[in-house]
Amino acid sequence: MQASDMSIELPRNFNAGTMYPPIMRALNSLETSGLEALDIDFKGLKFIEPVGVVILSNLIEYVIRRNVRVTLSGLSKFSEGTVYLDNSEFFERYLGCKLRPYAKCPPSCLPLTMVSNAQAVGYLHASIIPWLSDVLRTSEASLATIRVCLDEVFSNINFHSGVDFGCMHIQQFKQSNEIQIAISDFGVGIPSNVRRIRENINDSAALKLACEEGFTTQSNVKNRGAGLATLIRYLTTKDRGKVWIVSGNANLSAIHDPTTTSSKVTARTTIGMYPGTLVRITIKPDSIQDLATDVESEEFSW
Repeated sequence: MQASDMSIELPRNFNAGTMYPPIMRALNSLETSGLEALDIDFKGLKFIEPVGVVILSNLIEYVIRRNVRVTLSGLSKFSEGTVYLDNSEFFERYLGCKLRPYAKCPPSCLPLTMVSNAQAVGYLHASIIPWLSDVLRTSEASLATIRVCLDEVFSNINFHSGVDFGCMHIQQFKQSNEIQIAISDFGVGIPSNVRRIRENINDSAALKLACEEGFTTQSNVKNRGAGLATLIRYLTTKDRGKVWIVSGNANLSAIHDPTTTSSKVTARTTIGMYPGTLVRITIKPDSIQDLATDVESEEFSW
């Protein structure tokens, strides 16, 4: 392997908690050693969570945009992690073919999908909401709030990421009775945008501020920054789900607070840097029927 080449071995369980070492190693090499080729070694991977699928996809897309050649090695047709990736259509995108000819995305998930700015609204209305309606056995009309909130996440990519697409993967877990929606981009990130109007704010404070109702970085305000705040409020105040956001050197968790029957929002400084925005939305299917539908359908921008 040449000095300008690098191999990164994925951890046994690839998720939001284990993502920083491979991400930081790749990013540091891009900045310091003129990286020309990156090999991602899957031999140690046993499990990958839905959020790990979009993290891995975005890492690959990021280095490719920096003119780095990417290869995948150590692939096993029998590892649970690679089987999950295969069924999620990950290898179809990055190898040009399935790892196993019979691999198929099950009805319990939507495969890894690159969503461009131009396609976002159409994909949301034509694919995501009908799929959620089907797996939750509820009407599309009852998902109006979820639709508006997801529209806000896509709007963030459109207006603020600096890239023209994001990636998405959704999985229903019947055993734990939850649905995980993972969306990410490797753009400029939320803290960088907040600092355009709050210059000295750190990443964790910026992330928390961006999720407060009424805050916006837009000069033409339509919804007073209600998008992410609406997402958090509607999912957490009645324990319908939770939200987790990572951007820059910070993450933010929003969960139900049983002591106050409201949202508990916590922002933290992280051990590594995520160059973009990663959003994980967890929905509790049993509570989906209670989701309010009185949010107007409009273009959100914060």
